[in-house]
Amino acid sequence: MPDLAPDRDRTVSLTHTEACYLLEIGRMDEAVAIGRQLRDWGWRSRYPAGRGYGLHIEALAAAAQGRARRAAELLDAAVALTRGQDPCGMLSWQLAELAAAKASLGGHAVDRLLAESEATEDPVRHPRRASRLLAVAYAMACQGKLAEARARLAALADECVANDAPVQRIDALTLLARLGVFPEIPVAAPEHSPVAAVRVGHIQALTRRNPAELMSVSDQYADLRHWHLAAELADAAADAGFRRGDTGGQRAAARRNELMVECDAGPLPWWSIGKPGAAGC
Repeated sequence: MPDLAPDRDRTVSLTHTEACYLLEIGRMDEAVAIGRQLRDWGWRSRYPAGRGYGLHIEALAAAAQGRARRAAELLDAAVALTRGQDPCGMLSWQLAELAAAKASLGGHAVDRLLAESEATEDPVRHPRRASRLLAVAYAMACQGKLAEARARLAALADECVANDAPVQRIDALTLLARLGVFPEIPVAAPEHSPVAAVRVGHIQALTRRNPAELMSVSDQYADLRHWHLAAELADAAADAGFRRGDTGGQRAAARRNELMVECDAGPLPWWSIGKPGAAGC
């Protein structure tokens, strides 16, 4: 990336899009490297949008790993920069992601951030509306507003069909399944996205509630370094195992606890851990 790009706005937009695509297909290290390159280029070029968008990419990677506290720190810095310069209309998405990170940590000001995200969105310029709406629904679910989150996700899944956005539709359906609502028809993953393929397996495993299948998907998430999702699936496997009365529940609970060490967010409201009837969790 040159220090003085002939079209800076186009440079940051294309670079940000490339990094998001790499995250979607599981190439996290490459995405983070591009985010840091964009951030450093923005610093050298005295171009705040480059820095803000680069930090945003690093935050998305941290959130994917379950490092919500780190994601919130990066997003706080990104939002401060993007408020002053936002050529591609990313501020509303950053605000929603910041709300989601804070909500997963039990933080305050989530509703204020969500309201600002809604008010800031520019439909003409915003290239990642589905990602913003997914973050909004996740934040609400983390607050315990499960009914509203489910309604928003169902609407988002329909919107993604209309907009030919299959990966984002799978993301919405996966979160819906995590909240206890399963699609009526089978979901197929695009061939280019290993992450989407794991998400489809996630939906199927939650639908069948087979402990071995849940642990298999947990291991796949761990291979992608999506530690918190891996822990969530291990938690579901532990719950399913204990309900069946087999010995796998204790092993799955131990694996969940190992995975949580990699994260800085705790169990989410829809997890089995700590709930009545979740023996051994």
